[in-house]
Amino acid sequence: MPNIKTLTPEAGRIDADRLRVYDADRLARCAVDPAQPWWRRKACVEALTGRVPQARVGELLACVRDTEDNGTIRKALLGLLSDRAELLPWLRHEDRRREEAYGMPEAVL
Repeated sequence: MPNIKTLTPEAGRIDADRLRVYDADRLARCAVDPAQPWWRRKACVEALTGRVPQARVGELLACVRDTEDNGTIRKALLGLLSDRAELLPWLRHEDRRREEAYGMPEAVL
C-alpha cells in the first residue's frame, strides 16, 4: 500500500485520485504537520473534502487560526472547514481585518 509521500512525491506530481480514498485520519495528520512541504499538506486538505475525521477537527481548526502557519494551508483548511460553527467567532473577530497571510483576507470574507 502506498503512503502519502509516495502519492505526493513532489509539487505537480500528486495522485489526487488515490489520495481521495486514502485514510482520512492520516491525511489530516499530514495536513497539520508543519514539517511537511506546503504542497503536500494542501493536497491532503483537498483529499479530505467531505470526510474530515471528527477526532482531528480541533487540530485542523487550530491550524486555520495559527497566523504563523502557511497562508495557503490556512486558506485551504478554511475552505474545508467553512461549515464549522466553531469558526464563526474567530472569523468575526476584529483581528481578522488585519489578517496579512496571502489570500486569507479574501478567504475570511
